[in-house]
Amino acid sequence: MKPCSLSLLLVAGLLSSCVSDLVPPPAPPVTWLDLAVEPLEAAVPLRTDVGALRVEWEPAEALLSDRLMVRRGPHEVAFDDEARWLRSPVEVLERALEDELHGRRGLPSSMAPGTLRVTCTLERFELDLQGAPAARVGLRAEVHRGEARGVLLTAGADRAVPAGASTQDAVAALSEALVDSLLELAEQLEAQLVSGS
Repeated sequence: MKPCSLSLLLVAGLLSSCVSDLVPPPAPPVTWLDLAVEPLEAAVPLRTDVGALRVEWEPAEALLSDRLMVRRGPHEVAFDDEARWLRSPVEVLERALEDELHGRRGLPSSMAPGTLRVTCTLERFELDLQGAPAARVGLRAEVHRGEARGVLLTAGADRAVPAGASTQDAVAALSEALVDSLLELAEQLEAQLVSGS
């Protein structure tokens, strides 16, 4: 082999080695998470002894991410790139609250003027690692009838997560806290309808 050819092979080998160092390692696999909220199997008949309501949702931009939100401090949150939601938590909550109000409690829904209008916001949905780890969910609802000043309702739940628990255990705790919160909010909304406010 000629010295020139040998030099070219060495240079080519060095270049290919440099290029291979520039290629990033493969991304870790993504774990898809599902909030296990019981679906509605059969709706109860709509009640005729209470008025109707209309539920609307305010966007919760920080919580619309498809990644698991982890709170590390009072002013610090992180998103887990390796743990993503199969469906948005807000979407799951909307459907679950609709099933609870209309399907399980039989509360009627209407778009007519004068209907009790409920504006809901998912304010908190996170794995909180400050102190003892916990799954935390917080809901807020403003209730209006016509132009009258609204009533503010809040509901929330915390579920402990054992230190060192798996992501699946944390998601199970989030599911439980979500269901607890929406049941609490549904109770309050039903009471608002019954009281006629």
